[in-house]
Amino acid sequence: MDSVISYIYLPIMKRLHQLWCKEKHSHSFFKSFSYLLLLFLCINSTAVYAEFSSNDFLWLEFDETSLNINGAISQPIVINYGIFPNKIKNISDLDEIEAFYTFGQKDKVGKDIFYKPNINIKKNKPILFINSVKTNWCMVLVKGIKRYDNFEYNYLAKVSFFIFGHSNIPKYDNPITIEHKPNFDIKIFRERLKDKFNYDRERWFPIRAKLKFGDHPLVHTEVNIINQSGNSERVISDNNGEIVYIPRYIESNFMDKKNYFDYDLITVKYSLNNKVYHYAYTVLFKHLKREPKRFNIKIGLAIFIFSAIITFFLLSKIKENITA
Repeated sequence: MDSVISYIYLPIMKRLHQLWCKEKHSHSFFKSFSYLLLLFLCINSTAVYAEFSSNDFLWLEFDETSLNINGAISQPIVINYGIFPNKIKNISDLDEIEAFYTFGQKDKVGKDIFYKPNINIKKNKPILFINSVKTNWCMVLVKGIKRYDNFEYNYLAKVSFFIFGHSNIPKYDNPITIEHKPNFDIKIFRERLKDKFNYDRERWFPIRAKLKFGDHPLVHTEVNIINQSGNSERVISDNNGEIVYIPRYIESNFMDKKNYFDYDLITVKYSLNNKVYHYAYTVLFKHLKREPKRFNIKIGLAIFIFSAIITFFLLSKIKENITA
């Protein structure tokens, strides 16, 4: 909006002032005033209309993890609304918004147990906090609705990750039992996979996912994968509603951070009657400066030459002792 004021509104006001000074007693001023006022209103209405975009999504980002004194972990997750990655709007523009998370637990009858956190505003950012007293797999869902121009836009943001805590003191939000069957879903294969030393996905390893709407796969559907630099890759789901993509390595300004979270965003759009669904899955890659070190050819050559000299020296000594 500042750019609109700088480049449009101020020149209009300056022009009005000039006309007032030169022609304040003539009818041409009122004609010019009426024309410029109409132009002003048109531009203003366009600026307001531009607040909504058919490319808007909800998506989730990670903030710095904090460890409580009792050993519990608190993971802040930032909720963003707008055009990924930088055109962020206020979530108050949405008509409805709610958040849930689960650790994959079920109740006695097999229904999923979800927790409903509060959405807080911290440093002008909407944030929810995931608390865990032990190592858990966690999935976070945020749903939003925007009603606009006789259409209902349904936004769903999702992320899954492992969270680590070491405490005997429970610290959870109030649990609720729901049958979570979203109309629109992206399911990443082997979502909870972990090995002995690694809980995090790595780039350059293929990621396979399945798109579903209700109980049916979304076949031949366009999917956009966007990285934090704004570069996107377009893939089409196959006859089973599945996609496969290889996360590319990207240079980032965050690589020097102690706990660096890097991610791609899988985005899908789907329309049914007067309802539009926008889905965004945050695929998390966590880097703790564990990138493989590149082999230095100079150091390697020096070690080889040094080893050869030592070997030659030892062989010479052995030969002298034998001949003696």
